[in-house]
Amino acid sequence: MLSKKDIEKELGKGINIYPLRTSNIKGNSINFTIGKHAWTLGSGNIVEDREKNFILAKNGNTNNTIRMRSGYSAIHSKGNKDYLVILPHSTTIVETSEVIGVSNYIGGTLHSKVGIVAQGIGDIGTMLGPSFCGHLMISLHNITNEVVTLPVGETFVSLVFHYLDTPTKTKNPNISGHVDKLAELGINITSDTRKYLTKDWKCSVDEIRNKMISSKEYISHKKALSNEKFKSLMDYVTLRNIIIVLISAIVLISLGILAKYVDDKSQNNIWMERYWTVILSGIIVPMIMAIKKLFNQR
Repeated sequence: MLSKKDIEKELGKGINIYPLRTSNIKGNSINFTIGKHAWTLGSGNIVEDREKNFILAKNGNTNNTIRMRSGYSAIHSKGNKDYLVILPHSTTIVETSEVIGVSNYIGGTLHSKVGIVAQGIGDIGTMLGPSFCGHLMISLHNITNEVVTLPVGETFVSLVFHYLDTPTKTKNPNISGHVDKLAELGINITSDTRKYLTKDWKCSVDEIRNKMISSKEYISHKKALSNEKFKSLMDYVTLRNIIIVLISAIVLISLGILAKYVDDKSQNNIWMERYWTVILSGIIVPMIMAIKKLFNQR
């Protein structure tokens, strides 16, 4: 499982997301948001109540009734905002607003957010395959007796990444947005929606990467990470540490001079060989490993 640090290291490499919202990167996952394309697999009529919330229409409701039909859009406007409307005891299919492209050595699993589960909504667990490119298709199920509405653009599912022990060699057969699978389910996909979900750049890891790394959010995030690393390094540049390094250097140089002096007196190279062996294996190599470990942790 990849941590936040692992995910940040893989951005622009094995993990590419556009648009990238770095605030959605959590401790060991990244949250995705509700897109503007979603379809209900249930049927029913809804209206707005006095508080402007969507509820099921009763027999007497006729004004401003919205008819929801299986296979048609589950996105409806309220005021000047769009909402995902999930009918009671029904499944709704949602496309993420983000497009993702992963390399052949990374996979993942999708999980419901606690805030969504608390409303009686759960996603039907699925996974992200290696080399996938495009919008993620998420199935949400409402187990309550009430209509649940979620704002378009709100985070609703978390993606956890995993490294593959052995990278795949085959191309991922899934098309961005899984439009063919949607069609098989009887979903009404307009030509404009199909074009939107399957744009050429959404089907290429390289193109998704180019979109991401040229975005202001990514550039700003990389700059912030660089500043953080520099600050972490400068935290170790203290008077105490400088004195320790200088004393250690003087001791090592002095020992080298002493080893050379003894070898010159005895006309051999035994002590200088021992000196370099101890320096390399006992000091320099462990020091390099310790520095590498430190930067990996940070």
